[in-house]
Amino acid sequence: MNNKEKLLIVTRSTVYHNKSGGLETQLNNLVEYLKDYFDITILTTAYPYKKTPPKINQTKILRGVKYIFLKNSVPGEYGFTLYESLFWQVPFKHNIKSLNTNFRKQASLYYDKYLKKGFKVILSQSSSAQNFNIDTHQKLILINHGTSLNEIKNRYNSVKGLKHFIRFLLLDLPVLVIEACVNNPILFKKAFKIVLISNRLKKDFEKQHKIFVPKTVVIPNGINTNVFKPLNKNDSFTVVYVGRIDYEKGLDNFISVAKNLPKIRFEIYGDGPDSRDIKNQTPSVKNIIYKGSVSNKEIAKVFGTSHVFLFLTKRKEGMPMTILESLSSGCVVVTTLKDSSISGKNGYFNIDNVKKATNKIEYLYKNYKEYAKLSTQSKLYATSNYDYRVMGASYLHLLKKLY
Repeated sequence: MNNKEKLLIVTRSTVYHNKSGGLETQLNNLVEYLKDYFDITILTTAYPYKKTPPKINQTKILRGVKYIFLKNSVPGEYGFTLYESLFWQVPFKHNIKSLNTNFRKQASLYYDKYLKKGFKVILSQSSSAQNFNIDTHQKLILINHGTSLNEIKNRYNSVKGLKHFIRFLLLDLPVLVIEACVNNPILFKKAFKIVLISNRLKKDFEKQHKIFVPKTVVIPNGINTNVFKPLNKNDSFTVVYVGRIDYEKGLDNFISVAKNLPKIRFEIYGDGPDSRDIKNQTPSVKNIIYKGSVSNKEIAKVFGTSHVFLFLTKRKEGMPMTILESLSSGCVVVTTLKDSSISGKNGYFNIDNVKKATNKIEYLYKNYKEYAKLSTQSKLYATSNYDYRVMGASYLHLLKKLY
């Protein structure tokens, strides 16, 4: 351990905060690979607590990696920005208190006091290291999972009714505009390299942050293809959605497809802001079952025994882990997410409306030999291109140049 170079990773969330999130899973897979080559310290938000926030910082060695959980932070969250603290929250007393629980601020303070002299390379998940003071001999690597301008479009597309529009106009829009126009350029200027998780994201980045394109490198996310693998498929042809329960993920359209195909079984897994609404809707559709949130271990079983992953997102996304995990599990993916490099082959089909999604799934259901062929292609493609060891080797190649 002592002969290894030191690597600091800064992230708002880990698998110990949110076991089934995409960002958390991607980081966990990366750390599993890199810990054989680096002495890794992960600086993150407070360890999840049931009632009372921790009064001290907590340091834990978990699976051979040192984790520092900061006391003055919200588990798994960045916490409130200055704008949110002063103008959005009530009551005022709570506003003032929340100013000191922003993870990016607390991480920077802890880093300056205890860690700055010990690390030559810092790896930041998204904007977690936003406030870090980086010396000339240090290198900051950003892992960028999306862009703020895309997130503005995502939030706008998810607006439902006057209440949501007011929130978008007064909260989401100002916060994200500041991120896109002020905070992001400052952070990108600090960065030595900016890792983008897909070629699709790189195209958006090139349009929005052209000046920083020379710093970018594309390294796709990676999954454990030994864990996510085909199992004995369900006797009933099964279409699933796994992820955050939010209408911007296209769950209204998912339900519409299910209504069009009453002979096929549809299942929804996850939790999120629209969980209650989905839970109330699904009983009226006899071929849909809402299962609630599940762990990564359970997700592997869900994908392994299912036939199709139906992902009708309305968001502009980089490369969701659930797509890679479902491909690796032998699912055929039917999605609104465009990917010209694999669409129409390797078990990945891009569609743009409910009717086309319905037709594609009905075809797979009625032509099982064709489905089985595509299922095999899905697994082979995922193993060759998105295994976590492929991802890890790319990061290792990048990082070794910096020491």
